[in-house]
Amino acid sequence: MQEYEITYISAPDLTEDIRGELDASIETAISNLAGSVSYNSENVRRRLLYPIKKNVVGFVRTVQVSLEQAKAAELRDFIKKQAGILRLTMLATPRRQEVAATIFDTVAKQQTEPKKAIKSAKPITMEEVEEKIEEALEEEVK
Repeated sequence: MQEYEITYISAPDLTEDIRGELDASIETAISNLAGSVSYNSENVRRRLLYPIKKNVVGFVRTVQVSLEQAKAAELRDFIKKQAGILRLTMLATPRRQEVAATIFDTVAKQQTEPKKAIKSAKPITMEEVEEKIEEALEEEVK
C-alpha cells in the first residue's frame, strides 16, 4: 500500500449538502478500491490565487489515503470526473508515522545534547575592564 495525499478544490456554488455528497462519494470510491482514509480535513473556503473556470473562490479539502499503487490512477480519474471539482492534486507521500518519528527523534537529540558553554579561566572584574579600555584609548591617541 502506498500513501497518497489528495487535495481537491470544489466549486463555491455547491451547497453544503452537495459538497457532503461529493465527499462521501469520494470516500466510497476509496473504500471500493480497497483503500483506507487515515486523515480527512473539513472543506475550507479559500480565495484562489487565480481564477479556475471563472471561479475566484473554492472549497479546499485534503484527504490522506492508503491505496494500492495500481489503483491510484483509477481513483484520480474518478475524482476528476465528479461534477463540481475545479482542481485536483494527488501526491505520493511517505507514511505520516514514519515522518513524524524522524522529526521527533531529531528534535529529541537536539534537546538532549548539552550545548558547549564558553568558560573563562577567571571571572572578569569591572576594574580589569576599565584598565583595558584605558589601554585601548591610549594606543588610539598615539
